[in-house]
Amino acid sequence: TTPGSGSGVDEWIIQAPGSFTPAGQACRFEAQISTDLNPASNQAIALLYRTVGNPTWQLVPGSGTSGDTDGAIVPWNVDLSMIYGDSGVELRFYVQSQRGAGALLAAILVPKVRCIVPQGTGGNYDFLSGTSMASPHVAGAAALLLAKNPTLTAVQLKDALMSTAVRMPSLAGKVVTGGRIDVNAALAAVPAAPAAPVTPVTPVTPPRTATALALRATRIELRPGARSVPVPVTCEQPSTATCAVTVALRMRVASRNSWVALGTRRVTLPGTWRGRVSVPLTRQARNLLERHPRARATVIAGSQAGTAPLESVRQATTLVRR
Repeated sequence: TTPGSGSGVDEWIIQAPGSFTPAGQACRFEAQISTDLNPASNQAIALLYRTVGNPTWQLVPGSGTSGDTDGAIVPWNVDLSMIYGDSGVELRFYVQSQRGAGALLAAILVPKVRCIVPQGTGGNYDFLSGTSMASPHVAGAAALLLAKNPTLTAVQLKDALMSTAVRMPSLAGKVVTGGRIDVNAALAAVPAAPAAPVTPVTPVTPPRTATALALRATRIELRPGARSVPVPVTCEQPSTATCAVTVALRMRVASRNSWVALGTRRVTLPGTWRGRVSVPLTRQARNLLERHPRARATVIAGSQAGTAPLESVRQATTLVRR
């Protein structure tokens, strides 16, 4: 079309037949166009809309385009989120040019409006574009690949993402790969991380800690009716330390095939103690010793240095009643 003569701007309106009500929240206009427009002569093409709720024709934000496609047919995509919730939506193509300018061309092919309906699971899809959307998708894909194999280098990671991209004619010449990312294919192209070698653990036997006690109880004499047993004990700590001692007596009764506790005494001794610890006898022990004037028993003594328990000592002894 050649604009008319004189000053001012010529306008052409192409009305799309009928109206529609968007079925979803995310809608956009899609078409293929070929243009030969001169921006210096105010030559441009845009999209207008109106609805039942807003019957005045308005410019769709971001829909204006100008320039020369050099005979190529390119995508023309326009966001229509402003019509969400409206009914009776009508669209128009608006073309303008300064009068007296050269001829213009605006070919519009297969125009359509696409809407994505709300998802039943509560989430929604939307039409978004630009590096602010592309970069987080690529970063997320890279994170998935690294989760599968944390040993990947940056070069291996980049190669896995780019070599598995799905080639798209509409992206040819616009992005390095000429395609879109395919996360599933990228994951399949990455081997799983090698299993970490298992280093056998050699059990460490803790060193035996020297006891702080010594027993001198090979034979202990008891007075008739004795209610305690004097057990000779030596504390082998420095003079500035103490021995927290537990002395226990027990006797094995052959007829019962079991051990009988005769008595227990807990006492704190000076570091250089050398003497006897009186261990009180239980009633059962006194009855047994009354019936057995000579009995074999075992002395067990345990101690600790500070809060650390030390190795216990034991000694067989003979209890003899005078």
